[in-house]
Amino acid sequence: MSQVGGGVGPPGPAGAAGATGPTGPSGATGATGPTGPTGATGATSQTVMQWNSAFDGSVNNTYNYPGTLYGDAIMDPGNAPFYGVRLVPANNSKLGNAVWQILNFDFTKDFELEMNIYMGGSADGINFVVGSTNPTNNNIATFVGGGLSFLYATYYIFNNTSFFINGVIQGTAFPMRASYLNKWIRSTLKVINTNTGRCATVYTDGVLENSINITSWVPADTYIGVGARTGGANGNHYINSITLKYIY
Repeated sequence: MSQVGGGVGPPGPAGAAGATGPTGPSGATGATGPTGPTGATGATSQTVMQWNSAFDGSVNNTYNYPGTLYGDAIMDPGNAPFYGVRLVPANNSKLGNAVWQILNFDFTKDFELEMNIYMGGSADGINFVVGSTNPTNNNIATFVGGGLSFLYATYYIFNNTSFFINGVIQGTAFPMRASYLNKWIRSTLKVINTNTGRCATVYTDGVLENSINITSWVPADTYIGVGARTGGANGNHYINSITLKYIY
């Protein structure tokens, strides 16, 4: 008989892993892209006077320059302090103004006048003036005091806006952009020196209302005023805030 051979031995251990090779060099960094253009710088401003009835109460407490009321203008007795000054009541043939003297203000520079106003009923609207002598208890739009004036004429046969210089209407009366009766609006006058002359623009609630060239205007004094009047039709008219500032 043949002799059977011995059994197969167990497998030998696995060989050791080879060492990791060295890391290759990093790729070059890409070039930095060009820097974008710098954004335009916004206009700056310097507030010179400010009054808000909700915070300051009477116009006597105006920041820097106390105001004076003339004619039928009074601090509103029924809605104070939020309605501010009632320029005229809802009665016929009334006239009232709120006036401030802004000593040393240079109205030949770029400036902005902004106010919140309310025109009730259907007559006769609100007007304001800058750079004039004291209008006291006169119709501000047609007051011959050397100022630049603007009028919201709400009486139904007009319903337009106009600029005046020294009491004389300038250019054409433009129809109002919308009805502003019986609600608060924000009116902003901007006077800017440009390459083609001096320009006055009024915005109502931020939208262009009227604009003219006023290169011929020479300010006569440093008063500003806001007024209203009624005739055969009437309505309560108010102002509850006003701000005057230089713009640069």
